[in-house]
Amino acid sequence: MPLTGWWATVLAACRDEAGLAAAWALAAVPGAVVAFADNVHRIAAAGAADGLWLPKVRATISRVLLWTAVLGPALSLPVSTIVYVLTGVRK
Repeated sequence: MPLTGWWATVLAACRDEAGLAAAWALAAVPGAVVAFADNVHRIAAAGAADGLWLPKVRATISRVLLWTAVLGPALSLPVSTIVYVLTGVRK
């Protein structure tokens, strides 16, 4: 997913500039907001009439953004976190 690579790059830059805790916070807050929006749009799509396609499109877009918010941190943060915790080496 092209968005995932972009989001991972942003998190890696934040990790390098502001630190590991800031990168995890930057990953968690938008992830929680997108997860909530995804739930809202999924419920709206499930309750919508069969002929209405806009709620289904919103739900699909929300799910893509949710996967982006999940896979970005999964690509950029866990390895550096484990290395920092186990060794204390930042780079």
